[in-house]
Amino acid sequence: MILPHLLEQITSPPPAPDLTKLKFGTAITLFNGKDLSGWKLTNEKQKNGFYVKEGILANNPVQTEGALISVMEISGQKRYLMILI
Repeated sequence: MILPHLLEQITSPPPAPDLTKLKFGTAITLFNGKDLSGWKLTNEKQKNGFYVKEGILANNPVQTEGALISVMEISGQKRYLMILI
């Protein structure tokens, strides 16, 4: 059931962006499919349940919170990537 007072808050989505001029840069490898090189837990004191099996990143959630994070430099700027599984 939709409540009448909520109907006033719903707005139309913005127009779709023009993607005709979109250009992609060179692809980068985020995960090598072999091990967790370049990745660490957000809380390094916790037990790590993340592992690689048959080229796939998996997690046996032994940590109570946190995620994997990788810090890499792209085009001279630090970029952070976090993965939650």
